[in-house]
Amino acid sequence: MGDILVLGPFSPGQGRKLVHSGVLTGGFMWNPMEAGKVFVTIGDMLLKGEEIKPGTTVPGLGEVNPKAGSTNLIVDQLVELNKNTVDDLAAMGL
Repeated sequence: MGDILVLGPFSPGQGRKLVHSGVLTGGFMWNPMEAGKVFVTIGDMLLKGEEIKPGTTVPGLGEVNPKAGSTNLIVDQLVELNKNTVDDLAAMGL
């Protein structure tokens, strides 16, 4: 038999046994706790009249570059899930 590769989401709490047993090698996720902090920060910036435009630095995200006419901010701030990180992330309730 060969290896089976699977791509899909899982939370640390759901997948930690599979990661430690070697069934899953790991993955990536957006940390919802960090996302909450970012949402509050952006809300505060907007409340103060600050504009979120290309080149704006948002704490927790870094520099953002939204496209004109879009309300989406896409960044690369993923948390790695692996045998060294999954237990601590699961303990946070993730």
